[in-house]
Amino acid sequence: MIGFDFSASRRDLQQVLIVDLLMPLVEATRSCVFDRTVFDEAYERMETGLLAENV
Repeated sequence: MIGFDFSASRRDLQQVLIVDLLMPLVEATRSCVFDRTVFDEAYERMETGLLAENV
């Protein structure tokens, strides 16, 4: 689980990967073909959100 124990918005890591990484990849490329540039952008955005001290 991701989020603080007292948070009402805790999410499964699997859900985070699908919603915040995989879906943007497919939407950007309009296919399931791997595009490294699009992946790097989506991963950086997701990683920044996961490491943020304040939301």
